[in-house]
Amino acid sequence: MKFMLSVLLLVVSMLMSFEGHARATVPIQSPQQADFAIGGDKVLSLETVRSSIGVAASNRDWQVVTEAPGKVQLRNVVRNKHVLVVNVLYNTKGVRIEYVSSENLKYEMHDGTAFIHPKYNEWVGLLLKDIVAKVGS
Repeated sequence: MKFMLSVLLLVVSMLMSFEGHARATVPIQSPQQADFAIGGDKVLSLETVRSSIGVAASNRDWQVVTEAPGKVQLRNVVRNKHVLVVNVLYNTKGVRIEYVSSENLKYEMHDGTAFIHPKYNEWVGLLLKDIVAKVGS
């Protein structure tokens, strides 16, 4: 009986720590940006960069919300639960992704610093990485 009580307390303790970890927020990384490393005689056009953004975004289930020269607003709905919206600003030298809004990602401000669920930074970082890779291909 004592052993069972110890195991039960251990399981409850582990579940509480996982729940606490899942709810923790981190400082938002906005903007996330990168320069394009284009070698040789390759010259980028704005159309090539815009097309690369579209392909990379689509591959990660982001949808275009609005578009203007040098700017694309993207929206992603993850597991029908989390919604994130970002602006992707671009030119022939690089790309910059800025936070616009989110739902169910625990966005909050503390002492002038924005905090959000850690997955936000990961999802946007992967989008950025894919855009840079696509532009370079």
